[in-house]
Amino acid sequence: MMCCSARTDELPDEFATKDVAREIMLEHVRSWDVPVMDYLDGVRASLLQDLSDLLSEHFSAVPGMRLVISCVDLIVLPHRSNG
Repeated sequence: MMCCSARTDELPDEFATKDVAREIMLEHVRSWDVPVMDYLDGVRASLLQDLSDLLSEHFSAVPGMRLVISCVDLIVLPHRSNG
């Protein structure tokens, strides 16, 4: 039996299957863009809500901290999703 002695006509170090596999992987990875960004937008929204809740919980009783909390919100808001 010759199970492992297959011969091909490709040039040394040139395998067409490598290019095909690469294209299939790239096509698959390109389809991740929207779902990944949707997921990250959800994570960001959750973290921003947690941050806001923590700031309010720990600093709302301190005089003048409402202004600081508002400033933090103004700093963080522009960094939210571009869409």
